[in-house]
Formats: sequence, structure tokens, C-alpha cells
Amino acid sequence: MSRATRPTEPVIAMIWAQTPERV
Repeated sequence: MSRATRPTEPVIAMIWAQTPERV
């Protein structure tokens, strides 16, 4: 996934909320 900083799609945003931040 390239957009790990700001997910544009709501679906990715929802998944990102449950996924730990990876820098």
C-alpha cells in the first residue's frame, strides 16, 4: 500500500483504524 499516511478511500480508512501505524 502506497498511501499509508492518508487513506483516501473510506474502506481503507476503516481498515487502517484497526491496523497499527507502521512508519
